[in-house]
Amino acid sequence: MKVILGFNELKNDGMGSAAVTLIKALRTQGLTVIPVHAWHEIDLPGYEESYDPQFVDGNFEYGIDGQTLKRMTDHINDLANDGDVFLHFGSPNWGACIPYFKPGIRIITAVHSINPSTLKLGRAFAERVSAFVCISEGVRQRFVRKLKKNDIQKVHLIANAVDDADSPKTQYALKNPIQILFIGRIENTSKGCGKLPKILMELRKRNVPVRLNLYGYFHNWEDQWWKTVDRYNVRNMVEYHGEVKHEEIYDIMREYDIFIAPSNFEGFPLSISEAMMMGLPCVISRIEGVTDWISENGNSALLVSKTNIQEFADAIEKLYRTPGLAQKIGEAARKRIKELASFKSHGEKYAHLIEQVSKSDRYQIIKPKCTFDDYRYPEELKPWGPARLLPVWLKTYLRRFM
Repeated sequence: MKVILGFNELKNDGMGSAAVTLIKALRTQGLTVIPVHAWHEIDLPGYEESYDPQFVDGNFEYGIDGQTLKRMTDHINDLANDGDVFLHFGSPNWGACIPYFKPGIRIITAVHSINPSTLKLGRAFAERVSAFVCISEGVRQRFVRKLKKNDIQKVHLIANAVDDADSPKTQYALKNPIQILFIGRIENTSKGCGKLPKILMELRKRNVPVRLNLYGYFHNWEDQWWKTVDRYNVRNMVEYHGEVKHEEIYDIMREYDIFIAPSNFEGFPLSISEAMMMGLPCVISRIEGVTDWISENGNSALLVSKTNIQEFADAIEKLYRTPGLAQKIGEAARKRIKELASFKSHGEKYAHLIEQVSKSDRYQIIKPKCTFDDYRYPEELKPWGPARLLPVWLKTYLRRFM
């Protein structure tokens, strides 16, 4: 049996880390895993040499044309035998291929977050999919609301995993200034990075010495980021280090005092899992997805209101002024994430599901509505009518309140 993983591009971010971790976890379980990318855009050093991916070359704008769809579908149909499993991360492009796949291919859709395309994809082709995997209980609850009753039983819960940190943090004496770390996509809508300069300004008022260290890439937001930094006059408290290679994350994290994640909405960010695995004390937005796995009663992180700058500053000041608290929270964080998202458990859960799916006939064949020559992007996957008229920035902003 083969497991074919369908990706689009792969970047040096949380989704890229999730993809690499899944490939390694499944191969550790003895499965034959073949990554297939819709297009050749890889920004993960060493990925192609280590994981031997295959590529489908096509023209991708919004949606895909019929000939590109045919190349994608033919690639998978030629690769897969009856009982083989095709697994993708909720991509609408790969989702559009589903009606054209051979009947014997089993399909698993991994749902990492809730957005309009994910919900539409779930509704459109749920009867053909053998299983859905949600990464948190909050994502699962919101996703099943959109499914037909008969399809809800296909939904499974498997948290994203992280590699164990061989040399976790052991030195917890806070530096002067305190070194705060953010790793991830630097933007405001989802990640909430616009709050960071305000938090720094508030800490300066309280005479709490801090320095913010940013690692990641700017998601069309670099100019706005530095304008916000200058508006609050905290440029001398910020250092941008550029992007980071996945294999360097733990070595980088070990050198910092506190990890901050001011997100507005998330599934369950891998960067938080990695920080907890390293034993870093974390200050995190209290949002659905995070609270599915982290309880304030467990003392494994400091959770604060995502909109309250004062609470973020209070949490950092508490770590600064309470001897031993950083170590207590950091050690509890490492213990919690090892229980929740170990690499071994992740691979075992996915391997068990894949084995079940490969032998199951719990899906229905969908007939394509048109040939490749007559193909039009499915109405089921297009944005809701009026939403097509909204600018991208506004649609992205409105996702906060879904």
